[in-house]
Order: sequence, then C-alpha cells, then structure tokens
Amino acid sequence: MKTRLPPRPGAIGEISWKKRRRPLKCAVLRGLRPPFPKEKRIPNMIGLALAADAAQQPSALMQYAPLALILVFFYLLIMRPQQKKFKEHQNLLSELKPGDKVLLSSGIVGKITKTGEKFFTVEIARNVEIQVERNAVAARNAE
Repeated sequence: MKTRLPPRPGAIGEISWKKRRRPLKCAVLRGLRPPFPKEKRIPNMIGLALAADAAQQPSALMQYAPLALILVFFYLLIMRPQQKKFKEHQNLLSELKPGDKVLLSSGIVGKITKTGEKFFTVEIARNVEIQVERNAVAARNAE
C-alpha cells in the first residue's frame, strides 16, 4: 500500500507529489500552476486601497504644478531661442541689398545682383546667375 503525502499548504484539495493513477483534471491540482494567492492577502490589498482613498487629495494647484514647470522649461529652452534666431534671420534678410556677398543654405557662395519681394538673383560665377528664395540665404559673407 502506498503512503500519501499531506496536502501542500494553501492548495485546493489533496495533492500528492507522487504520480497518481487517475489524471487530475485541474492544472492547479496537477501541480503545473500554483494556486491562487493566499486568502489573507486579498483583504490587505483592499484595505490599502480604501486607506489611500481616505487620504487627502493634493490641491489643484499642486496637481498642475509639474505641468506648468514643464511648459516653462519648454518655453525657455526651446521656443525662446528659436524665436530669437528667427528674428535675427528676418533682420538679415531685410538688410540685404545688391552687391552683398551671401552664403546660401545649399552651401553656394555668391553676390546678390537683384532683390525682390520673394526672390534674390545671386551671381555665383561670371555670367552665371541663379534665382533663389529669400529664405535660402543662410548668412551674409563678410569677405
């Protein structure tokens, strides 16, 4: 006659670690999957949830303070320097006149021969002129 081991603590039903003759129907009973957590843990979790609900909620100002700080940070480090650079570029474009040497965003260096509202005509070599958009001018060449 075979001896049976006592049931595993916390398991559902009797479990023998030795193989049984009849196959067990449930995966928990077969030992393939651990049983559900101990019943003691569930009320503790619910108690923690209820205790957290009973605590005071932070004020609306404190809830939105991190968002406000992120927006200020974003403005100071990204938007403000970009606006300053844009204004400097607009001033550069408004001050350009025929005869100025310029560097285009494509890397071509040339001399402005004609100015217009939307386009400049730039001479890049003797008798070679190209028409470029105003925003294509990257910098004024001091040479």
